[in-house]
Parts: sequence; C-alpha cells; structure tokens
Amino acid sequence: MATSSFEKPIEIQSDEAAKRLVDVLESQSSQPVKKTGVLKNIERSEELLKRLYSH
Repeated sequence: MATSSFEKPIEIQSDEAAKRLVDVLESQSSQPVKKTGVLKNIERSEELLKRLYSH
C-alpha cells in the first residue's frame, strides 16, 4: 500500500501549493496501483519459487 510519508518536512509556501498537495494525496487513494513489467516478473518469480520449494 502506498504511503504519503516523507523523510524531509514539506515546506508549503502558498495556498495554491497546499491545495495541490491535498489534491495529489487524495487522488492517490482512489487510483489503483499500476503493475509494471518488473512487478509482474517479481510476482511470477515468487510463485515459481513457492511451487518449486513446496514439494
């Protein structure tokens, strides 16, 4: 699950920047996670390893 935490504090210098930040954080929660080729390969590899070592 994605998070909205950061290591450095966020400095908001205008009301417009604050609104954009709120919009981005709210929109992220409603969008599904897009799986890239790398993530699909990782999942496939994990499944193959489980099958291989489950016998």
